[in-house]
Amino acid sequence: MKMTAFAALTAVGLSAASAQASSFAIDYQVAGDPFGNVNLFAPVTIDSEVYDGTFRAGQFNMTSEEMGNFHAFCVEITQALGNGQTYENAPDLLDADVKNNVDRLFSSAYDLVTDSVTAAGFQVALWEIVEDTSTGFDLSSGNFSAVDASLTGGSVVGTAQGFLDGLASASTGLFKLDYLGSATSQDLVTAQRAPTPVPLPAGGLLLLSAGLFLVRRNKR
Repeated sequence: MKMTAFAALTAVGLSAASAQASSFAIDYQVAGDPFGNVNLFAPVTIDSEVYDGTFRAGQFNMTSEEMGNFHAFCVEITQALGNGQTYENAPDLLDADVKNNVDRLFSSAYDLVTDSVTAAGFQVALWEIVEDTSTGFDLSSGNFSAVDASLTGGSVVGTAQGFLDGLASASTGLFKLDYLGSATSQDLVTAQRAPTPVPLPAGGLLLLSAGLFLVRRNKR
């Protein structure tokens, strides 16, 4: 695993699948600050098998020539986030079970990310899913645990645990998730809402039925 000094969270943006090159550089939208002008982050203290410490968890605001401006979540606490680092699309970054639970988290809680507490809580819940599945997603024990470093505006860890408690009954597929891997910077996940199938108008259904009838009749 890679060692870290800084970590954080993020939300949606343009899909990584829109990047045409096999590798591409990703920068901060605002020089020197991965959280940008929105500042959706809060301090959190974590205890894990790979990293212990207090740092900011929240929404990254990133940009690249291939993807434009986008938001992204950290899925790796063992690497520092760097500006201008090289990334590539990495659909196999996490195993299938972990990706399924990440999908459930986005589908059930991503729309609730509206401020620094919910943004940081979403990130903490994401780290728990990635780092620790042995305790049924309990932030008070196991290979990954977390406590609030500040209670200003609400409990980040309490919010995160609430997101995790809802995973079992959560649906999937509301967002298209893309994973970005880097050898020199934190691995990330981005999301965009999955397109909703457009229902066929009633007239179209009648035409389709008529066409199928004619095909069957001609076959006879």
